[in-house]
Amino acid sequence: MEQAQAPSDAGDIFVIEVDGKATPTATEAALKNRRGKRRPQPLAWGCARHRGQAKRACRGTKKRRQPGEKSTHGRSMTLVVMYTLKRGDEGRLHGPINTPVWGSYAPRQVMLAWARRQATTRGFPPGTAKRIHIVVDGETCLYDGLAVLLPQATFA
Repeated sequence: MEQAQAPSDAGDIFVIEVDGKATPTATEAALKNRRGKRRPQPLAWGCARHRGQAKRACRGTKKRRQPGEKSTHGRSMTLVVMYTLKRGDEGRLHGPINTPVWGSYAPRQVMLAWARRQATTRGFPPGTAKRIHIVVDGETCLYDGLAVLLPQATFA
């Protein structure tokens, strides 16, 4: 992605969308282990206190992971989509134009720095008067990182 040429026909508004996802990493053996038989339900005693005690007693205990053992729930990936919008003769915005999508297991800061470099190569350097819009979900590390790298941008 770093060696790719910057598009020549950049638009008027630059849009960056960033989101984090977790890809499943459980092996078939781990999935088979999870799919065991259901535990028997505790007897429904007359009061809530004894019903709760019986429920907790049937739960069992989960073995603690040892040092070096990883969780098999998922691994976090960051996706960055960026494109430009061009204003037409009639005043309407057209696009998206030149839409690269990049996903990586790299740390979030690496992905956000790449988005900043791409914005600069596309004609939206730091301090530009052109409009930059950023779309992120509620993840605060994405918002905070992009607010530092692109202070003139508006967030949606």
